[in-house]
This record gives sequence, C-alpha cells and structure tokens, in this order.
Amino acid sequence: MKRLYRWIALLLIALALCGKAAIGEASSVMLPQLNDYFTERDLAGDWDATATLISLEGDTAVTASHVVSVADGVVTILDGGVYVLSGTLDDGQVVVDVKDDEKVQLVLNGTSITSSNSAAIVVRQADKVFITLAEGSENALANVGTFEEEGVDAVIWSDEDLTFNGAGTLVIDSPAGDGIDGNDDIKFASGTYVITAAGRGVDSNDSIRIVDVYHEHRRHGV
Repeated sequence: MKRLYRWIALLLIALALCGKAAIGEASSVMLPQLNDYFTERDLAGDWDATATLISLEGDTAVTASHVVSVADGVVTILDGGVYVLSGTLDDGQVVVDVKDDEKVQLVLNGTSITSSNSAAIVVRQADKVFITLAEGSENALANVGTFEEEGVDAVIWSDEDLTFNGAGTLVIDSPAGDGIDGNDDIKFASGTYVITAAGRGVDSNDSIRIVDVYHEHRRHGV
C-alpha cells in the first residue's frame, strides 16, 4: 500500500510534547528550539552569483571550473563551494570528494541524473553537503535497478552530513534499493520530495531531522 506522509516539524513537536509531559507547564526547563537542530544555512536555501555552473549534456557535462572533473559520465567536484547543476545526465553520477573541512552546496535547477549501476549523487568526503532545490524547479534522480558498487545502494548516498533545502521539487526513483542513505545526519529544511523505492525512502546512521517539507514515499512492487 502506498503511504503518504505530511512531515512538518515532527521532530521538534514530538520533543516539545514529551518535554511538557515530563516536566509540567510550570517548569523553567528550556525545550528544544529550531536552531538547536538546524543552522541558518540549513534553513536559508539560497546561493549567490559566484556559484559555479555545471551543464549536464546527455553523456557528459560542461563547466568552466578547473576543480570539476568530467570523465565517462562522472562529474567529480574536488573543491568546496557552490555548484549549480542543470540539464540531463543519461547514465552517470555526480561525486563530491573534497577536503573533510570543506562544505559543498549542490543547487539542482532543472536537473535529471540517471545511473545504470550506482547512485546518482555520491558524497565520499566533505565536512557537509547541502542539496538545494532551486525555486520552482523540477528535478529527478534515479537508478535503473542495479547497484554494483559495494556499500552503495541508494540513489543519493553520503558518507557525510546532508542537508536538503530550497523551494523546488525532487523526485527519486530507486527500484532496487533505498532513496537516500547517509552515514551521518540527514536534514530536510524545506522543499518537496517524492521518493519511490524498493527499500527505505530515507535511511541514516545518526539522525533524520525534518522541519518543513512535503514528502511522499512510495514502495516499488506494491
């Protein structure tokens, strides 16, 4: 059966209710606040004009940046910064592999990425990665049914902290695995997400934090 979830500040509301039940209305104990779980940048979902542009063009990509490598359909980001992706990558992936103290923001602005044998987006190393949905944009990430890389079994797979924000839509299709997997924290600050997966829609080893999103999770084969 398809399951439809409307998640709006569920984590914070649940914590607040539990706190009130435990300590009573007259207590002076401080309840968790939004900024205890989300930074200003998590919530902002914006970027500036200095962002690096990456145009996805079928089986390759075009960019003027010397810190972006493009080979055999794989776009690898090698330095911290903000990168705006648009266009279609028919069979490939975007890889983030920067120093462990650097942050990367991927802005999806009408982006479609499909991988035949792995994740569409892989975060190997970074301090943190933001995936921002440009306002009004429709974006799609998919795996067609095979994951050949050991340990990678989701359309978005990350070894580091992930934050999703922005005012666009992201559709994820994973007929053989999970939608989003993270080894650290995964935060949803804003945006619309439709995830169809054989496994879990979102899976994290540490925490999943949600403040103001629309999320629909559908299961393959049901």
